[in-house]
Amino acid sequence: MTGGSIVIHANPLLADLSGLENLAAVSNQLRIIDNLRIASLAALDPHRSGKLASIDMAADLEISGNASLDECEARAFADTLAATTTEVHPLVADNRPNGACP
Repeated sequence: MTGGSIVIHANPLLADLSGLENLAAVSNQLRIIDNLRIASLAALDPHRSGKLASIDMAADLEISGNASLDECEARAFADTLAATTTEVHPLVADNRPNGACP
C-alpha cells in the first residue's frame, strides 16, 4: 500500500495503528499528531514489517502531541526512517516523556 499523505490527527479513541502494516511508501507527508491514546507505532515499525525501512521516502514526518506514545519510541522510529534517505524531515516533540532514551 502506498500513500501520498497520511495524517492521523486528533483521534481521541484511536489506540493503535493496526491496518497500516503493509504501508510501503509515503511520498508527501506522514503526520501522527495529538492522538490521546496511541501508545505504539508497532504497525509502522520497519523492523517488523520490512516495508518503510526499504523505501526512499521523500516526505515530511511529524510525530507530536501523542500523550500515550513514548518520546523515545517516536524518536527511534523517525531516526530509522531518516537513515534511509536525506529527504525525510522529521519533527518529533511533545509526546509522553520517559526519561533518557537508550
